[in-house]
Amino acid sequence: MNTGPADSYYKQGPWAMANDDTYLWVAGEFTKVGGVDQQGLTRFAPKSVAPDINPPEAPFAAPVATNASKTSLKVSWDATWDRDNTATTYQLFRDDGTTPIYTTTVNTNFWTLPTLSFTDTGLVTGSSHYYRVKVADPFNNKRSSPYGDAVTVKCPWFICL
Repeated sequence: MNTGPADSYYKQGPWAMANDDTYLWVAGEFTKVGGVDQQGLTRFAPKSVAPDINPPEAPFAAPVATNASKTSLKVSWDATWDRDNTATTYQLFRDDGTTPIYTTTVNTNFWTLPTLSFTDTGLVTGSSHYYRVKVADPFNNKRSSPYGDAVTVKCPWFICL
């Protein structure tokens, strides 16, 4: 909480607090709570009353696949972030599969968004595949990427000669 308006004589921010075994109520001269506009009265709740229901942030781009060898594709995607959890778990799905072919958990925030990747091996040369990524926070709030463009597994020029 801030200390209140600049022209305030007392500059005390919160003046009074009370609880009712569910919420903590705070009243005072403040104008912001947690950087968000909130003037004079606010309440705080435990997770049992205000559960985390927000999924990781959007936009969440489609994965990109490139040939890695004559039987594998390298699939890459940019990480996203979650506003109230640093750990995000990514699941990679091939085609219309319902079982992930790869799962990883990464700590991210809005200022550090790494590019993640996985090499899908054992594919048949000439087969086409597309991929989708699902990301979830520790409370299992999920977001899915759109499907990426289909990519055909090709043998490298130096192997096909």
